[in-house]
Amino acid sequence: MTKIRAIFRLISFAVITAYYTSLVLIKRPFNRKNPYYFLSLEQNWTKTLLRVMGVEIELESELPQEHGLLMCNHRSYIDIVMVPPFVPATFVAKQEVRKWPIVGFGCTSIKVIFVDRSSPESRRKTREDIRDNAINGLSILVYPEGTTSASPHLNLLKPGMFFIAAEAGIPILPVALEYERIEDAWVGDDTFMPHFLKTFGQKKTKAKIRFGPPMYDEDGDKLRENVTSWMKKNLREMQEAFGHLEVESKKNPSK
Repeated sequence: MTKIRAIFRLISFAVITAYYTSLVLIKRPFNRKNPYYFLSLEQNWTKTLLRVMGVEIELESELPQEHGLLMCNHRSYIDIVMVPPFVPATFVAKQEVRKWPIVGFGCTSIKVIFVDRSSPESRRKTREDIRDNAINGLSILVYPEGTTSASPHLNLLKPGMFFIAAEAGIPILPVALEYERIEDAWVGDDTFMPHFLKTFGQKKTKAKIRFGPPMYDEDGDKLRENVTSWMKKNLREMQEAFGHLEVESKKNPSK
């Protein structure tokens, strides 16, 4: 039953994503200059996915009232659909996604920012696009760790986005996201299919999410320090509620 449930959800994920991507393509010629319309479709897509995939998110804070850089800790590929149901936002994606059939057009419509990480020029252009979109009232979702980690850990936050925010006066909106099961994190040598079947074979996937207050500073290092402190504090409170710290203590009794 567990495997059947996971396979059904995998098929549902593909069908739902194809439907909303097709809808974006159909509507794009009539709403080319209105990215907010496509962000509303993105929001409907993520809400539908979470419901079908059996994901239950407990919101433990007020929602942000400003646009800016949404900076979230990173646990899994699932993270990408966890924030938009609450705050419509575009993303930073690798350059290859632009060439994907259908999906590439859909991403372009919601102003996804593409980056070729091997190109200094592309990285510079990405920084400019992020700044311009945020200044023009679009929120951008960023995972500053750059890679995933399992609870209770938080990787060092990469500094680039913090200096962009500091230079342009863009608020950083910190986000803390934690899953009930530590094994829901997708890390190390995990491959997608076994992890998906294990995670979504469960009846429910439960998570908590918190949004912090907007943070400003002219010093990028100070911004990174403030966001890191906020994330660690709020993640720790969530981890205590889920019992993660007790599990970690049993694994490492000397700590």
